[in-house]
Amino acid sequence: MNIKDATTEQLKLEIQKRENDAKVLSKEWPDSPIGVWKVTTEGDCEGRSTKTIGVFEGHVVDIALQLSKQTCYSLMFSPVANPEVMCDGISSGDNVSLVLDIKSGTWPTGMDSKTRAIAINSWLNKDHPEYCEYFDVTENNYYASVRITAK
Repeated sequence: MNIKDATTEQLKLEIQKRENDAKVLSKEWPDSPIGVWKVTTEGDCEGRSTKTIGVFEGHVVDIALQLSKQTCYSLMFSPVANPEVMCDGISSGDNVSLVLDIKSGTWPTGMDSKTRAIAINSWLNKDHPEYCEYFDVTENNYYASVRITAK
């Protein structure tokens, strides 16, 4: 169809056709790309190299671009049905060192490692005390950091 020669009615029909063609997503899939998403890497066909990166809230494009260097093939996004519990895929004993930005006030100047662990634990559980049951916060040997361990 040549747009220059089309009537207004023909253009409206073409737009409607294209909109209908674009609706190929499942009815179970969220209408909005903004939400809470579990993100994993795409692995081999057996799933052996698939790894969970985490659960993120926001627009799929923003999340994908920020995580772009963490994948070999592609990132898999799955909507999180219950955003209140975002610890799927985490095994007991998984752990990570966590450092907050220097602006947090948790860096060594005037704060020992025990006080830092208490302060960060308190902050992590501030608005969501139900998360206490999922992890422990302990002192860590790395600079200005704490150890988060899944229960």
